[in-house]
Amino acid sequence: SSPTSSAVHPGTVASDIWRQIPGPLGTVFDWLVKPLMLTNEQGARTTLYCAMAAELDEVSGKYYSKSREKAPNPAALDEDLAEELWQRSARWVGLEIEQNQEICSRVEGLLTLEDVLVGV
Repeated sequence: SSPTSSAVHPGTVASDIWRQIPGPLGTVFDWLVKPLMLTNEQGARTTLYCAMAAELDEVSGKYYSKSREKAPNPAALDEDLAEELWQRSARWVGLEIEQNQEICSRVEGLLTLEDVLVGV
C-alpha cells in the first residue's frame, strides 16, 4: 500500500504545555479549567485511530477530530494561501528557487493538493 497522511486535532488536552501559565492565573487554570480538558491518553485517541484503523489504510489527505472525519477550515483549502505558505517556508529554510522547483516537480503526482492543504 502507498503512504498516507492525515491531519488530526487531538482536542484540548491537559498536557504539560499549560504549566507555563504564571502565578495565581495558573492556579485558577489548574483548578477550574484543566479538569474539563482531555487526558493525554484521550487526546491520543484520534492520532492512534488514524494510524491503526484498517478502514483508513487507503485513505489520505483527510482531517480528523474525535476519531471522525471532519471538514477542514476553509483556509486549509485556499490554493493561493497554500502557495504563499510554501514560498515562505522555502525562503525560511533557505531553499533556492531552483531547489524549490525541483522539489515541487518531484512531489507533483505523489500527493494531491488536498493532501498537502489539509495539514495547513
